[in-house]
Amino acid sequence: MLDPQAQRQAMRARWDAFAPIYAQFLSANGFHSDHAEIEQWIISHLDLGEGARVLDLACGSGNPSLFIAPLVGASGHVSGFDLSPAMIAAAQMAQAERGIANVTYHLITDETRLPIEPKSYDAALCQMGIFLMPDPLAALQALAQAVRPGGMVALATWGKDETNGLLTVPRTIITRHAT
Repeated sequence: MLDPQAQRQAMRARWDAFAPIYAQFLSANGFHSDHAEIEQWIISHLDLGEGARVLDLACGSGNPSLFIAPLVGASGHVSGFDLSPAMIAAAQMAQAERGIANVTYHLITDETRLPIEPKSYDAALCQMGIFLMPDPLAALQALAQAVRPGGMVALATWGKDETNGLLTVPRTIITRHAT
């Protein structure tokens, strides 16, 4: 078993290699429509409005950051974080193509130690990434620490709730500690 830092380095190398064909892969395999549905569902449940600050962990090539940006308006902001320089570059390219100004992307080396002020976001999300991380619970804790009291954390993972421990465990923890 690799140590967490070695796992992150291996993951970074895989995503850097995959980044140039990622969008083509998604389109060719019908994943764009699936991801769009997931993104829209997450976004609708985050109750975002003008001026909201949103954190997108494992932002990859820019989705859902680029879908959220118009919802929070010019006074809001979306911060995307990812381990892969190539995916960050793809996100920045997509951002430039769409002319979106209220998103910034940040390269990180550890998803459990985000370079942010605690409780500085209204919402945080991680779409299809938390189950790939060496320590999903620590990543979830980092997301929870990023949001203000009453803020929301949203996760999307593979599989149905009852068969996906990577979703049911965080939900149980959040439910237990949020009340």
